[in-house]
Amino acid sequence: MNFVKEHNYFAIMIGVYVDGKPVYGAIMDVMHDTIIAGGHGFAMRANDTRLPALADEPLAAGLIGLNGPMHAHNRLAVADIGMASSGVRMIGSAGMTFADIAQGALIGYISYLQPWDVAAALAILGHAGVIFSRPDGSQLDLLTPGIVVAATPQAHQTIMTMMNDAATN
Repeated sequence: MNFVKEHNYFAIMIGVYVDGKPVYGAIMDVMHDTIIAGGHGFAMRANDTRLPALADEPLAAGLIGLNGPMHAHNRLAVADIGMASSGVRMIGSAGMTFADIAQGALIGYISYLQPWDVAAALAILGHAGVIFSRPDGSQLDLLTPGIVVAATPQAHQTIMTMMNDAATN
């Protein structure tokens, strides 16, 4: 949709896996000619520039990328999670949102994603300390689409607590 309607905010993503384990990923912001890449044994980079380590800050200290319909309907407390953060961003592109996390602009992302939406990011950001899970805390199965919670450790913990509290109330 971003490619067709806006001609912006779209990405090309490649994830390299060996025996089901993420090894290397690349996300290309086509319109800005920037490639975010990294993985196991590879430092995160934006083109030729090494990116700094991601800060592990509380949810309240960072911006979060959210799925629009989940936010609008407060599904799994997503709107509440947005209110607990410094602010919400809805870019509409998993690749661009994950690239923003790699560059330290966002602290996390919650959305319903297909395996191809998350494979490159899991390879890049999973090796940089970002935690990826399903809302129930289970690991991602990259053969199955579903809701993905990806965030730095402190933010991820808060998000999971808020989702669990909402599920039990």
